[in-house]
Amino acid sequence: VSMREAAPAHQLTTAGGLTVQALDADLAAIFGIPAERGGLVVTDVAPRLRGTVRRGDVILGVDGTAVRTAAELVERLRAAGRNAPVLAVRRGERDLRLTLPPPG
Repeated sequence: VSMREAAPAHQLTTAGGLTVQALDADLAAIFGIPAERGGLVVTDVAPRLRGTVRRGDVILGVDGTAVRTAAELVERLRAAGRNAPVLAVRRGERDLRLTLPPPG
């Protein structure tokens, strides 16, 4: 069972200082992202990340790998280890690459 099947889309997950919610069809339509593409809407940001990531950003990937679920985000951030991960983010109509400060 995938996390998407096991958890409601409105469930919040916190990883690496980001609280996110999986895109459902309604959110995908609001953000102009195909629902099948997936992604995660940032709902809260830890103070150390607030100069980089904003509430409402949609995370589409980490370090060049697409993320569709919170479990994939957790896995990619964990894989980055002490390195500074780069997020692929949709902010409004712009696609951005945001480098997160290393953990710690």
